[in-house]
Amino acid sequence: MTSPPEPGAPGGLRGRLHGRLGAFSLDAAVEAPAGAITSVFGPSGSGKTTLLRAVSGLLRLSGVLRFGPEPWQDDETGLFRRPWRRPVGFVFQEPALFPHLPVAGNLRYAERRARPGRRRFAFPEIVERLDLGALLDRTPADLSGGEKQRAALGRSLLSGPAALLLDEPFSALDRASRARILPLLRSLAREEGMCLLHVSHDPAEVVRLADRLVLLSGGRVVESGPAAALFERLDDEEAAAAGGEAGATLSARVVGLRAARGLVEVTVAGQPVFLPSLPGAAPAPPGGTVRLRIPAREVALATRRPEAISVRNILVGRVLGLRRDADDPLVEVTVLLDGGEPARLRARITADAAADLRLEPGSPVFALLRSVSLLDP
Repeated sequence: MTSPPEPGAPGGLRGRLHGRLGAFSLDAAVEAPAGAITSVFGPSGSGKTTLLRAVSGLLRLSGVLRFGPEPWQDDETGLFRRPWRRPVGFVFQEPALFPHLPVAGNLRYAERRARPGRRRFAFPEIVERLDLGALLDRTPADLSGGEKQRAALGRSLLSGPAALLLDEPFSALDRASRARILPLLRSLAREEGMCLLHVSHDPAEVVRLADRLVLLSGGRVVESGPAAALFERLDDEEAAAAGGEAGATLSARVVGLRAARGLVEVTVAGQPVFLPSLPGAAPAPPGGTVRLRIPAREVALATRRPEAISVRNILVGRVLGLRRDADDPLVEVTVLLDGGEPARLRARITADAAADLRLEPGSPVFALLRSVSLLDP
């Protein structure tokens, strides 16, 4: 990093934008604090890209928009700051690289246009962190989709943005590229104080990134707020998209690496969970946080703590509720874990098993986790 966060960054984006495009209308409040990743989530056609284009100034809607103390748009005064006067980097779903320039030329162009006071990165750092070294002499026509997206992100960062707008930025990236880029984006927000506004229709991508969520449907904000409080709604969306694959997304705190046992210890609601260790190190330093995905089909329930069993992760909680849809032989049980910050699990068990266990709201249970997926790279 070549400079501290931009002094005017605290406060981030805030305002409200509205207007009609043909038969589609958008009316959405915008709140994306600096130092956080705000994800706008919704189905195709909900207005996610329209909102991002309006924030960037590429599309003029009605309303008011500020970045920190700086007004970008105010209909009452007639102010409308043009896109080139808004310090934003915009990474489109289809990367907009200059076709006549090689990757190095695209990056250098952005670097030259960045105001010195806004420069956060140096050219060599971007090349290294985004693994662009082998691409520098190649033109966009010779790049894969994922390579173009990495180059476009590098160009945006070298332009020295105070806010970074990301429109489905990972659709063409392979797993290795995502594992390299996601920590970089978190660092930009949480360590550098940048404002990141990210749109996606992929729940798994959102839970990996978001600190705040804006749930958009039909051009309207359905709900917004801290991501942890809204992950359950994302789980419902994901379940519907996957034909009933319900589950839970939970935040966990890293305790440390148990090398002798080949495990990483984390805690969920203050209770220990053990994960297979990743090569070389824990997924985050002790005290850091990661996100876990626990499918409902991988959770078994017991009313007494099992003994002599191969399942290593057993959490204590109480039944919060039971739900069974018509013609569904399975019951979905929501479990509130004991201790620590509130955390919920979901289990899908047969109606017969629920009856045998005499489960009802308030029943104490032990949740056996047969499988836990680490969402953070």
